[in-house]
Amino acid sequence: MRDVDIDHDSPLPSRRMTPPSSTPTLARTRLVKRLNAALARGDVYLSAPAGYGKSTLLGLLLGHRPASELLALTPSDADLSQLQTRLAPRLARSRTIILDDIQHLAGATDGLAWLNEQRRTGKLRWVIGGRTIPPELQDPKREADSLHADDLAFGINEAKALLAGQDPAFVAKWRSRLQGWPLALALLTRGQVADLPNTSATTDLTTHASLFQYLADAIFGSLPDEVLRAAQVSALARRFDDALLASLLGVPLAQATALRMDIQRRALFLEAIEPAGWFKYHDAVRDFLLAQLGKQSREHLIETVIARFEAEGEPHLAIESVLDVGLPERAAHLLNVHKHLILNSFGRFASYERWLARLPEDIHATYPMLTSYFVTELSTVDVPSARLYAWLDRAESLAAGQRDPDVAAEVNRDLAFAYLSQRQTIRALELLWATVRLPITDRPLAARVRSTLGATLAMRFELKAAGQMFDEAQHLVETDQTFAGHTLRFALRHNRANLVDNIVGDFLPAADAIATNIALFQDAPGKLDVCYVGLCTTHEATGDWDALEFDLQENISSRRSGRCSTGQRYTSAAGSSTPQRA
Repeated sequence: MRDVDIDHDSPLPSRRMTPPSSTPTLARTRLVKRLNAALARGDVYLSAPAGYGKSTLLGLLLGHRPASELLALTPSDADLSQLQTRLAPRLARSRTIILDDIQHLAGATDGLAWLNEQRRTGKLRWVIGGRTIPPELQDPKREADSLHADDLAFGINEAKALLAGQDPAFVAKWRSRLQGWPLALALLTRGQVADLPNTSATTDLTTHASLFQYLADAIFGSLPDEVLRAAQVSALARRFDDALLASLLGVPLAQATALRMDIQRRALFLEAIEPAGWFKYHDAVRDFLLAQLGKQSREHLIETVIARFEAEGEPHLAIESVLDVGLPERAAHLLNVHKHLILNSFGRFASYERWLARLPEDIHATYPMLTSYFVTELSTVDVPSARLYAWLDRAESLAAGQRDPDVAAEVNRDLAFAYLSQRQTIRALELLWATVRLPITDRPLAARVRSTLGATLAMRFELKAAGQMFDEAQHLVETDQTFAGHTLRFALRHNRANLVDNIVGDFLPAADAIATNIALFQDAPGKLDVCYVGLCTTHEATGDWDALEFDLQENISSRRSGRCSTGQRYTSAAGSSTPQRA
């Protein structure tokens, strides 16, 4: 027989806090004791499908373990830098680490490897819970106990305690049909639900999904219209605050706050999360609510979610939300807009890879540059070669079926960079020569392709052909007065001067080109820094030591005044020969 305790007064000591409600919380003493006993021997794995009370149990355990820390993982934690930022501070101040929703790290090779390293080198106890436990974490040499769905399912006494006041036969029938599934049984406490329909008349009520749908329809269908609408639209985002809810509903902030508090008062599985002021639904409840919104409504309202997360500098949350509501083409467009920021600035390689996997094949065919750009950036970090070449093959297959010459050119140029990073210069040249022959209509893109080809040829000391490519590229964008045009011409002048002119001894045109860049980019610190170093290279080659000393001092002075970036360090003037990617 299972031990049952009911705690009506004190809130759970976890981050899953909601306003008080009339719904009792089972304090599952027997399971907490079992977890504590297991932790005396080693680690604990807690795995079960959604809705089996894993998070609630882990929150209860937190209150019984001194110097313990609970971290609810999110999809963003699959990226190593994000995981380290959130978890590392907890490692230093804890004796027990409790990780919830570990399924979000599935396939996150770097994150799982780092997590295993912390487990091997530290003296902490670990409780790891989720729908599934990644096999990489299940070390047979490490002492560990496991709890599963059968252990977490409610027994008859727990069901009676949860549904106190209900007819025992009603409770027994529902507990048997639901096989003790805690989430669905908890739904029965949220409102009036009719007795279980006759199975002969309702033959589809045979699975967890159909039973949950039946219960959720009954509970949410009885809500006032304004509360139901607030619940539905707030489910559009992975997380929301009152301001976002107000925007989605088109109501004042105070009214949105009151509606959100009403949802929490009714204990409809809406929880407070980090950072303070933000909320999210249980995944199963969110899926149900999203299904109530029509496609047209989702397409219209999701733009409000996108605008909010973009304004917050969190495009990854916009992309996650758009994918969740079933709009992959909109997600692909967002990913294309923000791919540089997501990979270059945030380093979210695991998230990006997961998003690519969620896009259907027809979207990949329309947006092959999403894969090719990922390959380019992946080639610059330390990853297993098998992983990189699998993505290279994927990108090449998408490029082969591309009929738009501009799209094919962008993809091929990305792939050339990836091959160059792997020192496969011949393959990169094959792609670039083939791309130059395409009827590209986008002149700046055609110039960038030629610039890349010129730099690649220069690496092989085919300097005449390299100079020709740089000249052709300059001609293509000589009348482009946009910022992008100026930036492209900067790269072309820099590359021609340092990769061709200085090498063949044409020092005067090289110096003139660099001086032009200095004059035009006085307010661009990173570019100015590169310019001065390039100019010093020219002086060194010509033996003009006075000019060299002067421009070195100019460079130092510019850095001190803030006009030049101090983030780059050069051990010699040879650093100026690095090609600038246009």
